[in-house]
Formats: sequence, C-alpha cells, structure tokens
Amino acid sequence: MASQKPLFIPWLKDQISSNNYPGLCWINGERTQFCIPWKHGLRHDLSENDSKIFEAWAKASGHYRPEVDKKDNSIWKRNFRCAMNKKKNLIRLIHDKSSESENPHKVFEFSDGLCNTSSVEADDEDNEGESPLSDLSQPASFHPFSGVNQVPLESYLGQMSMSEKVETNHMSLEYGNIQHMSPVLEISPSTIQPPMEALAASSVPKEPFQEVDMHSQWNEFRSSQIDRFDTEFKISVYYRGRNVKEDTVTNPAGFRIFFNHHETIAEHLDAFSLPDTSMLTDELQIHYINRLLEKVYQGLILEVQQNCIYARRLGRCKVYWSLSKYPTNQPAQEIGKVEQTMVYNFSSFISDLMAFLERRQGPPEYSFWLCFGEIWPDHENRPCEKMLIMVQVTLVSCQKLHEMAVMCGASSMQAENVNLQISDSLNSANFLSWLQELEEKMETA
Repeated sequence: MASQKPLFIPWLKDQISSNNYPGLCWINGERTQFCIPWKHGLRHDLSENDSKIFEAWAKASGHYRPEVDKKDNSIWKRNFRCAMNKKKNLIRLIHDKSSESENPHKVFEFSDGLCNTSSVEADDEDNEGESPLSDLSQPASFHPFSGVNQVPLESYLGQMSMSEKVETNHMSLEYGNIQHMSPVLEISPSTIQPPMEALAASSVPKEPFQEVDMHSQWNEFRSSQIDRFDTEFKISVYYRGRNVKEDTVTNPAGFRIFFNHHETIAEHLDAFSLPDTSMLTDELQIHYINRLLEKVYQGLILEVQQNCIYARRLGRCKVYWSLSKYPTNQPAQEIGKVEQTMVYNFSSFISDLMAFLERRQGPPEYSFWLCFGEIWPDHENRPCEKMLIMVQVTLVSCQKLHEMAVMCGASSMQAENVNLQISDSLNSANFLSWLQELEEKMETA
C-alpha cells in the first residue's frame, strides 16, 4: 500500500531540523528563516549533496521511485520549487544568493501565523490538481440585470481605504471606514455595465480554428527572449465593472500607474494614467471614484526585478492585489508604501506551465488584479465588478506561452468541437524542452 503524500510545510520543517542535509539549516532562533543550498545545474562543482533535499521531496511526494525511475536532479529541483511556489502565501523568498560563486543559496522565511497551517495546507494539497481558474465563475448571488437594485452605500463603499484621514462635509475616510453615509444608491439596468466576462467574451471568435501557424509564432517568440525573459503589459481599467480604458505598455522594465500627476518619477519606467470619470453617468459613482482618484496621485510603481514584478505605492490611496479575479479564500494583500511587494514571479509561472503541460495541475495565471481604495477581498467577498477602481495587468509573454501550451495539448477545457491543425514541428516534447532551457536561463539571470 502506497504511503500518503506528506504535507509540504511540516515535512520541510522536519527536514530542516534533522540536520541530515548539508547547508539546509535554520538561521534564526525563532526558526522562521532557513537557508537552502541552490546551485545551478550546470555548475562544475555540483555534487549529490546539493540535490539531496530535492531528491528527498521527490521520494516523499511519490514523484521518484528509486527502484523504477531514473535519477534526474533537474526534475527533483523543479518539483521542489513547484511545491514552494504553491505555498507562496506561507513561504517567502527574502534573499537570493544562488548566483554567488561561493556558497550559492537562497534564504526563505515562513510567514507569520504559521503555528497551525495543517488544515490550510491540507485543503491546498487536496485541490492540487484543480485549475486555479476554477473559481472564476460569476457568483450565483450576483445578478446585474435582474431589475432595479437598491444597494446601501455602506454595503459596497464601507471598505474605502485611505492611508490618512480625510474630512469632508459628507464623509470621513480613515483606514477603510466611512461615516455619515445614509443615502441609498438606486441602480437601474440601464446604468449597470455588463460583467467583465461578457466584455471579454465579446472579443472571442466563435468560429472554430481552422489552421494555426504556431511554429512561426513560436520561433518569433523564442527569438525575442534571447537575453532574458521580457514581456509587454496589457492594462485594463474598470470603474465599478465598466471597462473604461485599455492600453499596452511595451517597456519590459515596467510602468507607473498614476492620476493627474505630471512630475517625473522613475524615468526608466513608462507612465500609465488612470482615466477621469467623464464616461460615467451615475453621480454617486462619479463622486466616490473621484475621491479615490485624488488620492491615487503619484500612484503605484510596478517594476520588473530578477524575474519578478515588484509593486510599491506612492500615493495615499491604498492598493490591494491578487492573482485571482475572485480571491474568495485568501486574506487581503496590501501593497506596501515603504517596502516593495512582490506581485508576480515569472519563474513560478514557467514551473507551473510545465506542470500544466504535463497534466499535473491546472493552468497558471498570466495576469494579476489591483484594487484601489477598498479592501479586497473583504469579509463579504464582494465580486470585483462591485469595486470602484480595478486594474487588470496581463503579462503578454506569459499569455502567449499559455496559448502555445494549449496548442501542444495542455488543457483544462472540454473542447469537443475544436479541430486544430498544427505543424508537427511544435509539439509537447520540444516545447517542454525549450521551457526547461528558459527556466535554467532565468535561474542564472
């Protein structure tokens, strides 16, 4: 009878404490920070000890059976990294010294509140094979076209979030609280915009694909990723569910989101301005969105560093982020104003995409969401269509890679009526091989 796969975090803590792995150790008295040897696979001084912890997890998780499977250090390391990435809300990278010539390693830290993570991690392990997009269906309780809705302002504006207290004759905004707000907002079907799914679906061709020249697209993409992994950014802005602006930033270094601020900040980044509210008709929505836009001001910096995207807030309007459009089962994640916040990891995407291609998990996310001025998700789990200012950032290169993976056979869909005719030169094996090369290159970048 096969042994049950252990929960990753308790297992990892036991291995760190065992002192059985050279270089794997706790580095603080509280046992929250630990060091892992992390040598690149092509180094001439690579030894069996350097992959010992990766091999141990491969055995414990059932991905490596010594009596049956061949040894493969790169796969062990990739599976270990995937396990770490799935716990990125509980484990964070604080120092990356993997490129050092002497003692290459990485330092990680267990997040606060990890005293009892068994139930959380058990849920995560149980759902390991599910698609991360499985929660993207619109909540059943949200019916935007079901007639006139009377919604108290407190019910959807009660989480407006400013970093400083702002007094007016009508309201007081302070760290998510709104006082003296008794009006009721009447929303008629004519003023409610279609949900974002409908907007996106309107641009999807309904005719089945006849022939896709993925080989030329693949070669073009490969030639654009010679020195490092670069991407463009497709930015979509929504004001209470209405798509009010879309644009693409071509600067691979990143960009700054702002409103009505013309001073030069971060010259190496592109500038992306949030639109005004001239296209809106609802007076209450206009009033409160304008109040938030005033505090966005210098805005938010999103910058690519070491294969990750880091965010830092400059204005007084707080910003919350998520990889999921409907993050119903996670706490609100605020972007810092003093320290940078990592909002996306390209290396994790590549690892997860390979797992998707091998049908070991669902597709990885290739975009992330930003909510300005309101705690999101909140305790009511309000959908993003009800938030005042939402911004979706789609990573174009990641989206293209995802599309190529689907063309190579990876899918979480039931596409019974789709008949794709694809060149044999782009298949799952050589695409996976190229992804592995890209992953190795990103590690040494």
